[in-house]
Amino acid sequence: MLIDKKHNRFFRFTPISIMLVLLIFMLSFSLFGMLGINSMMKTALKKHEQSNIIHSQIYAGLINRYQSLFKLVNGNTSTTDTGKIQALINEIYQERKKLIKNQSLCIHNKNKPINPIFVKQAAMLSAYKKLEDQVIELVKQGENYKAFLLFSNELLKQKENTLKQILRGNKYIQTQSADEIQKINDQTIYSIAFYGFINMILIALGLYFSVHILRQYISKNKELTDSSRLDLLTNLSNRLHFLEEINRQILEKPNSSFAVAFIDIDYFKSINDIYGHTLADSLLVQFGKVLSSQLKGVNHCIARFGGDEFVLLIRDINRKKTDALMKKISTAVNTNYYSHGQKIGLTSSIGVAMYPDDATTTKMLLHKSDLAMYQAKKTGRACYRLFSNKLVNTVLVENEISQRLQTSLSNKKNIYLLYQPLLNTETYSVSDCEALLRWNDPKHGEVSPETFIQIAEKTNLIRSVNYFVIDEVCKQQRKWAKDGNYRIRVNINLAGNQQIFTASLKRLIEKIQKYDLSPFLFGIEITEGSLFEINDLTINQLRIANRMGIKISIDDFGTGYSSLLYLAKLPLTTLKIDKAFISNLCDREKDNTIVLSIIKLGQSLGLDIVAEGVETYNQCEYLKLHSCNIIQGYLFSKPISAEELEHLEIPDLKTKSQAQNYRIA
Repeated sequence: MLIDKKHNRFFRFTPISIMLVLLIFMLSFSLFGMLGINSMMKTALKKHEQSNIIHSQIYAGLINRYQSLFKLVNGNTSTTDTGKIQALINEIYQERKKLIKNQSLCIHNKNKPINPIFVKQAAMLSAYKKLEDQVIELVKQGENYKAFLLFSNELLKQKENTLKQILRGNKYIQTQSADEIQKINDQTIYSIAFYGFINMILIALGLYFSVHILRQYISKNKELTDSSRLDLLTNLSNRLHFLEEINRQILEKPNSSFAVAFIDIDYFKSINDIYGHTLADSLLVQFGKVLSSQLKGVNHCIARFGGDEFVLLIRDINRKKTDALMKKISTAVNTNYYSHGQKIGLTSSIGVAMYPDDATTTKMLLHKSDLAMYQAKKTGRACYRLFSNKLVNTVLVENEISQRLQTSLSNKKNIYLLYQPLLNTETYSVSDCEALLRWNDPKHGEVSPETFIQIAEKTNLIRSVNYFVIDEVCKQQRKWAKDGNYRIRVNINLAGNQQIFTASLKRLIEKIQKYDLSPFLFGIEITEGSLFEINDLTINQLRIANRMGIKISIDDFGTGYSSLLYLAKLPLTTLKIDKAFISNLCDREKDNTIVLSIIKLGQSLGLDIVAEGVETYNQCEYLKLHSCNIIQGYLFSKPISAEELEHLEIPDLKTKSQAQNYRIA
């Protein structure tokens, strides 16, 4: 049968037509499939973002309620200030309404039962609300002190626990979102294989279009994956991505040297407390940009590890070049930053560990860089330190001392108090003394307070140290009160982070009330370094303590990082000039100038001025001449026991100074 031209054209074009039809079918099928996956991705992202927003609003709402309640309790409002009180209460109620909606959105799920995490979250929010209502009711009744106690004891603790539970809920949703995204990734991979295989069988053109479409979706999927590896605030890598990069570096280039640097911004918590989170977040972004600017041309990975901590991975670098680079980075980031009309000076402490010299695993590299960073803080902050074996030995010794100190504190053996009196050279009377902790360890002998106190602060053992001193001083004051023949104010040194300092202050007040002692027989000495660990809540507690009659002093003034802002906010009664300035008094003009400046500053603020470490008669006379009439030092008396303090006789200082050569231990 002959095929005419018409049918010839038909058979000639039919295969092409069929291929085109098949191609159109496969392209349509692929397109609809990819659109479905795209829709799933958008839904997952939207759900992820919405969950983050809801949890952030729950978290922020609780913070706002807490701040409003804080103003209500500490705002010096009286029962007649009904308008101000009601306004603050209305703020709390408005945040509650928002919470009800957000909490419902957070736990609502049509297909699955409510997770126990959110059940517990709801219960903790309910418990917080009950405590909140109790505080509000006490304020309405004019019971401000009871309201403050309930607020600072139970409600503060409930708030912290509730915020942690909210973060757990957010972490759970993050995990769910990650699982959902992984499922979408798996489905995408399956689709790629299926559509690619079919399109390869049909024609190369179909494969080209299929791959082109799939690449678009792979690109979208990559963007989604990358977003889970970025810190949302600074747009740097996050903790997870950084750890992956170190592990990859070790696996792919096990013989290549690289550095891991741990960077912590000094005293950043105080900036949060003083200026607020908005300004603090802005500073973190700027800090990250300055840090990144110093790494141009360097093979690196930079990440925000959390809070005010940053980490660096510097690839293909030796120890000598690392030292030079860290010096450059430290100089660059330790500078002034500007945000919201404020000029803020930031410094950072940097610790560095080298692979493979210092460690060969990710965990140990981070651990040793962290140790080096703390060594930088210990040696004055605003600097960097490279890890060394000497540092390991120091850490081992410090751990041993920490453990032995803890044992002594628990057993109350080999550890005791001495008291160093303060002399008023104008009236020649003694009304105050400072409680000084001493430790005679069976193995190490007399351990210097500067040594074991620093170790205690690093290990948070300082809480036990504070408690021991508080308990022993209160017992001694109770004994003197029972004997009825000796009265002297005892000043106690308190140190530690915000929580420890606040807890120690609370314990002192409780012990005074428990033993029915006079608050006028107690004083608190705060080192300048501890000022940055004091927040608004602690300042209010200090004001309460001061109103009770407890003296508040800043110790070692002139050697730390204090600012006039703290001097204005704290309810101070006394400034104590550090002995480092007194020891060179009359010998160095600069020290004379500093001492006179501190005296004038204290007098202008209406504060008592105490000179520490006075050893010579000339120093004493110089201080008296410039209206500093309270001295503490070996010229008058070394630290002595409570029994010796009771029978202390005031000597002729000029005779004592000429007769003996006292040196400070």
